[in-house]
Order: sequence, then structure tokens, then C-alpha cells
Amino acid sequence: MGKLTLHGVTLSPFVRKVKILLIEKGIDHDHVMAPPSQDPEFLKISPLGKIPVLVDEEGRAINDSSAIVNYLEERFPQNSALPTDPYHRARARWFEAYSGSTFAPAIVFGIFGQRIVMPLLAGQPTDENVVKEAIESAPKFLNYLEQEIKGKEYFVNNTYSLADICVASNFINLQHADYEIDAEKYPELAKWYQSIVSREHYQQLIAGEKQALAGMQAKMQK
Repeated sequence: MGKLTLHGVTLSPFVRKVKILLIEKGIDHDHVMAPPSQDPEFLKISPLGKIPVLVDEEGRAINDSSAIVNYLEERFPQNSALPTDPYHRARARWFEAYSGSTFAPAIVFGIFGQRIVMPLLAGQPTDENVVKEAIESAPKFLNYLEQEIKGKEYFVNNTYSLADICVASNFINLQHADYEIDAEKYPELAKWYQSIVSREHYQQLIAGEKQALAGMQAKMQK
């Protein structure tokens, strides 16, 4: 029997959360480092040309990171990223939604998108006005997360879950774009983030992403 195959670059916070879940569940899989694309071949497995895509052993594609997470949780219940209690499970899904639909578009896309994606992947200059607007908007979101993590190790029921994976994945992108959590203003959030990314598999992913970014930057300078 074949393996599951993940398509997408882990510089995407959405691909990264799926990759982390695959690793933490111990699921043997292949990984194709594919960017978003409108190439006809890629559109066969991703109708919108977006990433991530998970292709199962029978060649069937699953699109959208949240749908992929649900699939993995249902098919591979070991090391679940979702709490068993219905309320806590709903809270974990809330942080997943908040991370992907609110925090990422408002902050991550503006900072990481402009500082990394535009110059290195799109060949376009950084729009500093967009970066400035995202940075000025950040406190509202960071204050919320600071209050949610205050006095706790993890966001939901004080247990590591999908909530932590999704929030941390966004901050990894910001870190790549030289935006760090201000530990004086957001001490609990900064402490939580360092605790999460100190895990070995996070460290390995981040190191690989930094290497990929360095390679892109070297190509640009030639």
C-alpha cells in the first residue's frame, strides 16, 4: 500500500499545521514541496490551486487545511490534537478558525507576505505601507492572545492541542519576517511561544524553512 502525500510548502502556516499533525501522530507520509499553482496538473488535485493538499493511498485528494485536520483526526485518532470534552474541542477549533481566518489575514499576510512572499516568491517590492498597517493592527490581536494564555501553559484546558499548533504556526511565519513577540508587552504569550517552538520537531521544521529562505535570498542576489 502507498502512503499519504502532503503537497505544499511548510512556509505556509496552513501546510505547517498539517505537517506538524502528521509528525505528532506518527503517520508515515511523503511530502511534495509544491507552491500554490494554477498549473493544469496541480489543479487536478487542488481545484483552486491552493495548498495544502493531502492525497490518500488511493489517489483521492483532500483540500483545505481544516478539512485535512478533520480527516486525520477521524482516521488516525492516536495522539489526538483535539480534546475529548465537547466544549474544549469547540474551543480548539475556535483558535484554529481565529488563526486562519482572522489573525493570518490581518497580520501574517501583511508582514510575512510583504517581507518574504512578495520579494522572494513574486519578484515584487515590499509595500512598507501594508507592513506598517499590519504592525499597527497587531496589538489588538496580541492582547487577546495574551489574555487567553495568561496563567496557562496551553490555550485550551491547559493541554497541548490544535489551538497551540495553529497559533504557533502563524508566529513562526512572523518570526521568519523578523517580527518577534514583544516579551515586555506580552510576557505570557512570548513564554508560551518559546515553549512550543522549543519542541524538537518544531525546531527541525523551522531550521528547514530557514534554509529554504536562505536559498531563495541567495538566488535573488545573483
